[in-house]
Amino acid sequence: MRFSVRAFSVAFLLFLCVQSCKHEPFDPIIVEVLTNDSNLVFGPTPGACDPDTVYFERDVLPLIANVCGSCHKPGGQNDGILLTNYDEIMQYGEIRPGNPGASELYEVITETDLDKRMPPPPASVLAQEDIDMIRKWIEQGAQNNTCNFDTGGATGACNPASVSFANEVSNILSSNGCTGCHSGGSIVLNNYAGVKTVADNGRLLGSIKHEAGYRAMPDGGGKLDSCDIATIEVWINEGANDN
Repeated sequence: MRFSVRAFSVAFLLFLCVQSCKHEPFDPIIVEVLTNDSNLVFGPTPGACDPDTVYFERDVLPLIANVCGSCHKPGGQNDGILLTNYDEIMQYGEIRPGNPGASELYEVITETDLDKRMPPPPASVLAQEDIDMIRKWIEQGAQNNTCNFDTGGATGACNPASVSFANEVSNILSSNGCTGCHSGGSIVLNNYAGVKTVADNGRLLGSIKHEAGYRAMPDGGGKLDSCDIATIEVWINEGANDN
């Protein structure tokens, strides 16, 4: 039987189509990589926390959010200088990786001139351990880094009792930037009388616990440390005394 060139061409094309539809078994090596090496699929996961490393997500951001976040946020008192994320902190804090002395953020938190210091009075100067932590982070390269850390706070070791307003409550409010923004107006948190008022009417606890019906505080930042919240709650339950 004689085939025309046209018929032969059609038959050959059909043969190629059939062959192309045959799928080779999925390479077991690729299957193993996709199954076992999640870094290739989902990206690298945070490793264990190194005790000698300062991590931006775990250490630096929560501190700046609590102390500075209520004012340095969109719509805040100082929204010309935003400090709500890594890029903003690097830009507006004028961070020079490896050089704390040339970094504006470090300069203002260590400034002795009260007109230039941050956070501004009547807020207290940052604790020395927090200043040292910021310095170390910059010295280590001011990286946008993280690690596997417990975000729930050390609630198991937190058992506040006989809480003092002067020694504990006022320090918590001050170190978290509450007294800097609430030093006047309808809510005053830089003296006992003002704190007592919002403690008695429920606004203080409702706000720091982010309960429904209350404005979440610190404004623009995350919740206070769970132990700090528990300490304030114990102080309120003990009568919110001026002690």
